[in-house]
Order: sequence, then structure tokens, then C-alpha cells
Amino acid sequence: MKEIKFRTQFNYTQAIGEINKQPSKTIPDQNISVRNLLINHSRGLPMNAQMNQGQFFGTDEPIPNFIDLTDPAAYKAELEHRRMVLDQQHKAEKEQAAERRKAEKDQKQLDLEDEIKKSLGTPPQKPPTIPEGDRGTQASK
Repeated sequence: MKEIKFRTQFNYTQAIGEINKQPSKTIPDQNISVRNLLINHSRGLPMNAQMNQGQFFGTDEPIPNFIDLTDPAAYKAELEHRRMVLDQQHKAEKEQAAERRKAEKDQKQLDLEDEIKKSLGTPPQKPPTIPEGDRGTQASK
């Protein structure tokens, strides 16, 4: 017999499914019409059904519940503002860290120069200062 490549309405053969021999778990007389379901829902009455609530872990940020059409735009504006503030804080921290690194580097350089001068036996010297009256003559030379 020829093997079927595609199943269509013309060559479909119904597969034999499993037969359930377990007793039924349905409870009699627990049906309700769609109309009554909608009426109970609109009145806020409980449905006598299990309600599963989502569990969210690892975030301190509440999940927004938008009621009005303008709420998402306001929420987006709030998030943009918070992002801008955080970016400014991040930039300030980076600048402070760079200044701290530069100050540490300068201090290490000064300590190294003092150590070299001590090892050579000469006293550490301060950089020469130019008297105020001589500043113009030094620049012209």
C-alpha cells in the first residue's frame, strides 16, 4: 500500500483513542448558564471557582494596573524621569570615582618621588615659586 504523505479530508482515518475506565469526576447539578455567569460577574459575586493569583519574585517594583487610557502615558513619563535621575546619579558617581583615582595616582607619584629623593640622600624639595614681580620677565625670556 502507498504511504500517505499528507492527511486531508479525503484520506483521513480516525485514530483509536484511549478509553477512560476511571469513574467520572464531574459533580452533578453544578452547571450555570452564561447569562447567570455574566450577571454574577457584573454584580461582583463570587463564582465559587478557584482563583489563581500570579506570584512575582525578585522585584520591588509594583506591576502597574492601568484603568484609564492616559495611565500608560503618565507611567511612561514617570519612568523616563526616574531614568534621567538615575543617569545623572550614575554620571556623578563616575566623575567622583575618576577624580578619586586621579588624586590617588598623584599622591602615589608624590610619594614615589619623595622615596627616591630620600634614597638618594637629598631632602625633598618644593617646586620653585616665581615671585609676582618676576612673572612677566620669565615669560618674555
